[in-house]
Amino acid sequence: MYLTEYQHGIFDHDHNIMINVGFSDDEPMRLDVGKIVLDQQYSNPDLYQKDLNKIINKRIDKWLLKHYPQYRKEIISNLIPIS
Repeated sequence: MYLTEYQHGIFDHDHNIMINVGFSDDEPMRLDVGKIVLDQQYSNPDLYQKDLNKIINKRIDKWLLKHYPQYRKEIISNLIPIS
């Protein structure tokens, strides 16, 4: 979902993914659109890959370490590298 948004120039300044993102069936969806901007500069892979790595390292990894440390390495290794 994030990758598709970046590629279309959509950027969210609020990466609280545990609260702002949900699922319907197997499809992710954004629940909070309050800090989303549309700007084609965010479709630059150099820019969005840095941001995705920040989400992975500062949000997901931190959460996994606290709640599911036994699965952390496996999950994180499947999120990085970002293509």
